[in-house]
Amino acid sequence: MFAEKALELIRELKRSVDGTMPPYNIPYNRLENIKKMRWEFGSVLPADIKYNLCEQEIQWFNKYNKLLANYMRSIGDGGGLDLTQDIKPPKTLFIEVRCLVDHGEFETQDGNILVLKKNSQHFLLRSECEHLIRQGILEHCVH
Repeated sequence: MFAEKALELIRELKRSVDGTMPPYNIPYNRLENIKKMRWEFGSVLPADIKYNLCEQEIQWFNKYNKLLANYMRSIGDGGGLDLTQDIKPPKTLFIEVRCLVDHGEFETQDGNILVLKKNSQHFLLRSECEHLIRQGILEHCVH
């Protein structure tokens, strides 16, 4: 990894006109990646990713998470608007999903309780299961 990065930096130096390199900011790039993960995985990072973050990065993620949540609550009609819900515009409101792991009980918006067992299939509102799909608990069944 370091050899590849060093080679990339040397190539960048050769390409530069005046022989100087632009600043390379590793902490900034890591924080940008952590920010992307918040949008991809939701408010809870997977354990294997969280394990590879230092304490300051986890604190930064938590602060970013709170700022984003406060902003989403402040927009929309009264109840806020979840900007992370539909990364791609949905074609239908309901989707068929298959459970990939035993997850336990899941309460829908209308109060129904479903038991999410491995290989069970359900027809749910996209908005209710989008985060579970991103976390790898459910998968969208495409026919």
